[in-house]
Amino acid sequence: MEWFKEYKRYLKEEKKFLKRARKKKFEFDFGVLFAIVLIFLNLIVWVRFLSKKNFTKLNKKNSIIIDFLDIRGDSVIMMAKDKVILINGGFSLDILDVLKERKINKIDYIFLTYPSKRNIGGILHILYRDFPVGLILSREFKYGSIHYKRFLQLIESKNFPYRNLKKGEVINIFDDLLIQVLGPLREYEDEWENSLVLRVVYKDFAVLLSGDIKRNALDDIVEYGKELRSQILKLPSQGEVITPSFVDMVSPEIAIIVADAGGVNDEVVGFLKDWGIKVLRTDLGWGYRIITDGRNYKIERL
Repeated sequence: MEWFKEYKRYLKEEKKFLKRARKKKFEFDFGVLFAIVLIFLNLIVWVRFLSKKNFTKLNKKNSIIIDFLDIRGDSVIMMAKDKVILINGGFSLDILDVLKERKINKIDYIFLTYPSKRNIGGILHILYRDFPVGLILSREFKYGSIHYKRFLQLIESKNFPYRNLKKGEVINIFDDLLIQVLGPLREYEDEWENSLVLRVVYKDFAVLLSGDIKRNALDDIVEYGKELRSQILKLPSQGEVITPSFVDMVSPEIAIIVADAGGVNDEVVGFLKDWGIKVLRTDLGWGYRIITDGRNYKIERL
C-alpha cells in the first residue's frame, strides 16, 4: 500500500501548512477591518443588482449550473444534464465536502489549468481516494513542484484517463455545451503565463476562465478579438492584473474574482467598476452559482 503511505505523508505536510496559515490568520491587520466594511458594501450592491434583473424568462428545464466555489484556492464546478465538470480543485480537502453536499459520485471531466497548490491540492485528494473520473485534461508544465509530480504519478499508477490539451481544441460535453481551449498561444518564460485559458459556451451564453495568466499572455490573447466575447469573465490570478484591451474584447457583464482573503487587487476592482462591470468576489465569504438556459441567466450566492 505504497500509495496509502504517500497519501499519509501528503496529509501530514498539508496539516503543517494549514497550522502555519491559521497562526497568520489571527494576527491583527487593519486589512481585516477593511474587509468587513467591504462585505457590508457588497451586500448592499448585491441586493440592488438582483432587484434590477428580470429572471422570469429562464428555462430551468434546459439549464446548466456553474458554481464558483468559496473554498481555499481556486475551483469551479459545472453540473450539466448528467455531466459533472470540475475545473481545478482548490487547495485542500474542501472539494470533497463540495462533492458530498451535491451528492456527486462521479466526475466526468477534470481540468487542471495550472498546477499551483491553489488549483491542484483538491484534485490530489480526489485521485488518492480513487474517486471515479471519466477524463483528466491539462497540459505539460515545466513547473516542478512536489504536488505536480504527485499528480502525474497518481495518474500513471492508478490508470486515470488523461489527455494533454492544445490551443484550438474544443471539448464537446454534449450538443449545446462545449469548452474551447484558447490558450496558451505560445510558450512563455514565466510559467504562470502558460496556464490554460478556457471558454465555456452553452448556446448563446459564454464564460471565459482566464486561468493564472499575466500581462504578456493577456496582451497576446486579444488576438482572438470578438471571439473572446463572454457574459461572465473569471479574472486571472485572483484578479491580480488586467488590461483594458482584454476587458474591451471580452466585454463581460460580470467579472468574478476567485481569491483568498487579501489576494484581490483593489485597483483592478475599481477599474472594472468604472467600466460598468459588476464585480463578484469569493474572498468576501461566499461563492456564486450561475444558472443559465443558454440565453438568460440567474446568479445566486452560495
